[in-house]
Amino acid sequence: MTTVHDIVACANGTEGSGYLAGYGAKTENLEPKLTSVPTIVVNGTFTDSNQKQALTNLQGLLCSFLTGDKPTDCPKGAASSLTVTAFSLLLLAASRIL
Repeated sequence: MTTVHDIVACANGTEGSGYLAGYGAKTENLEPKLTSVPTIVVNGTFTDSNQKQALTNLQGLLCSFLTGDKPTDCPKGAASSLTVTAFSLLLLAASRIL
């Protein structure tokens, strides 16, 4: 199980810096260009629908795309098609902490 300490250590370490640089480069290359923060991209695709849901229910949005065994915080029976990245898992873990 990922702990707050694990997340902080990642964020403050080399691994976190690598993620930050990588996602910064992806942000620079977004089409259409970034117009607001946060801009939510799921499976490499930006949609207005996902953006609106993320701003009101990020956990629900992520859960709706997860495949396989879902965390107990996810509602049962949600559709699944997310390619899970370390960043999306970090967001889900952070939503549990906040």
